[in-house]
Amino acid sequence: HHVSTVSTAPSDGDEESFLSLEEAASQSGYGASKWVAEALVRRAADTNGPGALGLPVCIHRPGLVVGHSARGRGNDDDFVHRYLAACVRHGVCLDEDAILDMTPVDYVARAIVSAVVDSSSVGRVLHLNNVRGSLSFRALGRELAALGVPCELLDHARFRERAVLPAQS
Repeated sequence: HHVSTVSTAPSDGDEESFLSLEEAASQSGYGASKWVAEALVRRAADTNGPGALGLPVCIHRPGLVVGHSARGRGNDDDFVHRYLAACVRHGVCLDEDAILDMTPVDYVARAIVSAVVDSSSVGRVLHLNNVRGSLSFRALGRELAALGVPCELLDHARFRERAVLPAQS
């Protein structure tokens, strides 16, 4: 079982698709390294061609893994935490429709454990995400405002000026 990332697939892709080498190389170092590791795992699983090993593998592709669904505890240094901290600190949020695909860590862990004990997961790629249950940046900002957190909705350029570029960010 190999834990990869959903960013190894095209944004409009499914479990059977993956980025080309050129697309992967244009990503962050993290995304590119995950793509290389996934390519090596797919090669190890291959049953045809020179050096084919035919190993039984399952690839897990989580999206943005966030804190526990009940306790909220997560990684203080991940994107979602840093984004929310900047929103609260500066009173601004992104006014964008893009979905912030947040998948609780306990869901991801349960899904991986379930696949490990289920032999039918061998040979599959499993996307572990929460698109339907996640909010857009705009909706997340509105939820923060409803909770009493000052949150001015801004376009990307103005958000960057107010929340990313200040020295205390």
